[in-house]
Amino acid sequence: MGTLVANWHDENNSRTINFSVAYEVCGAGKVTIKEIVPDRVTIVCPTTNTSLKTLKVYTTKGRDLLANQIRQSGRIADLQLEIAERRITAATA
Repeated sequence: MGTLVANWHDENNSRTINFSVAYEVCGAGKVTIKEIVPDRVTIVCPTTNTSLKTLKVYTTKGRDLLANQIRQSGRIADLQLEIAERRITAATA
């Protein structure tokens, strides 16, 4: 089992979401995501692409909402592929 910190650039809503992922490599390059925990949301100016404000995510409801949006975005599938192909490194738990 391993963990890593990743982010998702949500261009439609002008924000970047930082989150941690707990995962397990299950042989033959198959990666299972065990948990997604959003930590911070950074609001980004759509014209200059600069950070305007960063907000911590404190509530379970907020984390669940953002985790579902991350899953629906396809970012998790990309992470699974990157982990399986060892294109990213992670700190093991």
